[in-house]
Amino acid sequence: MENAPATRVDQYTELYGVIGNPVRHSLSPALHNAAFSATGLNAVYLAFEPEDIGACARGIQALGIRGVSVTTPFKSSVIPYLSEMDPLAEKIGAVNT
Repeated sequence: MENAPATRVDQYTELYGVIGNPVRHSLSPALHNAAFSATGLNAVYLAFEPEDIGACARGIQALGIRGVSVTTPFKSSVIPYLSEMDPLAEKIGAVNT
């Protein structure tokens, strides 16, 4: 399994990712990209290591990224930038996806 995204990315490719720091070691891109490829989905899953979660959240919205998984250290600090949140996540005070 490779970390490489789809070989062809075009204006119709859906973007997904994982945000965290560090996140280089994550197997999520390889797993998701293999699933996208196996099912013929025109999608790519990338790893992002932002320093500023606010700038990252604005970038996600501006680029039209369809969804991200969230890992440390951003599970709580990303909350103010979310458009909606599950009631259980509100009680816990942290999110993953």
